[in-house]
This record gives sequence, structure tokens and C-alpha cells, in this order.
Amino acid sequence: GDRIWLDGYEIASRLSYALWNTMPSDELLAAAGAGELDTEQGVLAWARRMLDDERAADTIVSFHDQFFGVSGYGTIAKNAVLFPTFTADLGPTLQAEARAFVREVVALGDGGIAELLTSPIGFVNAQTAPFYGVEGTFGEALEKVQLDPRQRAGILTQLGFLSRYASQTQSDPILRGVHVSLDVLCIDLPPPPNGIPPLPGIGEGQTNRQRVEDSTGAGACRNCHVPFINPLGFAFEHYDAVGQWRDTDNGQPVDASDTYELDGVRVSYDGAIELSGLLAESATVHACYSKKWFEYVFGRAPADVESGVLDDLSNLSKGGAGVRELLATMTTLDTFRARPKE
Repeated sequence: GDRIWLDGYEIASRLSYALWNTMPSDELLAAAGAGELDTEQGVLAWARRMLDDERAADTIVSFHDQFFGVSGYGTIAKNAVLFPTFTADLGPTLQAEARAFVREVVALGDGGIAELLTSPIGFVNAQTAPFYGVEGTFGEALEKVQLDPRQRAGILTQLGFLSRYASQTQSDPILRGVHVSLDVLCIDLPPPPNGIPPLPGIGEGQTNRQRVEDSTGAGACRNCHVPFINPLGFAFEHYDAVGQWRDTDNGQPVDASDTYELDGVRVSYDGAIELSGLLAESATVHACYSKKWFEYVFGRAPADVESGVLDDLSNLSKGGAGVRELLATMTTLDTFRARPKE
């Protein structure tokens, strides 16, 4: 026909590199030789078994490292006068926090992208607890805590993401909005034109949001900033340059409200908690997440003929399936178990 079915050893190799990021184990090769990978149900059974292994958890964490740019957390220097306790040695801690969060929520648990965007748990130590306003006695090791759900929900409200996409002194709604657009919604933003001047300084009594609106609300800038970037970035204005919560900015009340066209519907929100909740329910977000997992597993972009497969994976994710269920289902696809004749 139009496809060539892979044999057991080829399936074992594909399974192992997709889920464990290494060559097949002797046990998996033995299963291939015994014909256990010759059927869809046999592949699914082995995929579920492999996903319970710590090696699969490491692979899932590695995917999200790339998805959220975790290696960049803690790499942006901050003003030492304004933020004397936010020092360069925080980088490894902020990265470890994000990885511990991903491991807890999706690699070992049953969560998916919705839980990654909404779960209020955090991992803090003596250095980072004060930034979150968490009271208690902590040491150097990270400890799991419940954060204030009115201020924190998911990885986009953690110190790592917020401080990475901020300047030395101020939050950066442009960078935050760009990365939510690119990484969470898969919006293909055009590159900015050459020769854009830096933002002006903040005027007396002016908020950071007002400064950005004044600088990007007219001319060619508005085509991307007004409908896409700014509304998403402004939702995070309650978080300063290092990710601490704030109610005022330059003596003025923070305005983190806006509207955005999501899944073809104009939605309103006030702050990152409400925005994260809307994103967690969005078909666009689940489609973006499923597409990136497809690319990670197969090492290529999906072909046009595979659009139906992506729709099925997206619907599965939106219906509440976690990452591990998404991956297990992916191994049963014809596109996983066969290759095109040409």
C-alpha cells in the first residue's frame, strides 16, 4: 500500500529514543524479538510501561526545558541597588525550581499543559521564598510549597520566567508578551524592523505600562503590539523585574487588565492568573503544545496530510489528557509505527 510498517526492532528503537532519549534496553529488544511490538496494543502497553520509568521523566523535563527556555532563567542581571538579594548565583536555583515543578506536575503526575499554566505549587528555598512572600524556615534545598493562588498560577508566574523576560530595573511586557505568543500560542510574529530605538525613561507619575503603550501604540509598531504582544504582556504587570508581586508601579496602581482574541473570541481578563486560566482552556494553546510534542518525538515538522493527527492530539489534550497519556497515544499512530512508501 502507501506505507511500510516498521518491524519490532525498528519500533523498539523509535520508542526508546522518543521516550527515554537513548538506545533500547536489552529487555525492550527481547520484546521486539518476541513479537510484542508487532501490534498497536503491544506498542501501547510497552509505551505505558516505559513512561513509568525515571528515564521518561527526564525526557519530559528536557522537552519543557526547551519549551520554556529554562536554561535562560536567572541569566539577566538586575540592578543591585533595587534588588540587592537577586544575585547571579540564583540562576541554578531558578532553573531547578522550574524543572522540579515540571517533574511534579507532568513527568510524575497526570497533568498536561493546563496544569503547567495553572498549578499554584512552587519549590522554594531560603533565597527564593522571600521573593514569593512565603514565610517559614528554609535551607538551601528546594521545598514544595503552596503559593498564594491569588498571585501565582503555573510556570509563567514563577520567578524564573518573569525575571528572564524583564530588564535590569523594570518588568518587560513586550518580551513577556512575545514569548507567550511564540511559545504558548505558536503565533508566528514577524521580526521587528531594524533601527527601533530603546524605550524612553519612565516619566514622573507614569507607569511602565503607559510608557510601553505610548511607544508602541502608533505607526508600524501597532500592527503586532496592539493586537498580539501588549495585551498578553500587560497581564504580568503585577510582577516586577525579578518576579515579585506589586500592587503599585511608580506610585500608581498597577493595571493588568486587557482583552485578547483567543480561539476567535474576544476575552477579557485582569492579571496573569485570569489570563493563565483562559490559556489553559484554549484550543489554540493545546494545538500548539501538541504540535511541539509531535516535532520533538518525530524530529520534524508535521506534514500537511498529518493535520488530522494533530487535531486528534490537540482534542485529547484539551479533553484533560496529561503529557504521559499524550505520548502514549502518539506511539499508536500509524505515522509512528510506519513510514511512507515514498
